[in-house]
Amino acid sequence: MSQGISWPALNQTVCALRFFYGVTLDRAEIPERIAYAHTPRKLPAILSADEVVRFLEAVPSLKARTALTTACAAGLRASETVSLKVADIDASAWSSRSVTARAPRIAR
Repeated sequence: MSQGISWPALNQTVCALRFFYGVTLDRAEIPERIAYAHTPRKLPAILSADEVVRFLEAVPSLKARTALTTACAAGLRASETVSLKVADIDASAWSSRSVTARAPRIAR
């Protein structure tokens, strides 16, 4: 956005143009070619290996450190980590099973 206009303001302008061409000028083919602007998605910040180690070493409780280590290694969300049971972890296969409202997934 070189002019500094926000995404909602840009979409408001697009709506106005679509209305102008589609309703006022009765040119139904033009509004179909005017696309809405989509906010670009930002990638999440990823911690380096050293930062993860320092973070996990800063946790004083062994129980919390184990939960955080499992969550980081398996890529679990907070709600999945909290609802994780011992029976969900298969130590021989190095995998865990997470059952949530979305599709069940197996992390390896």
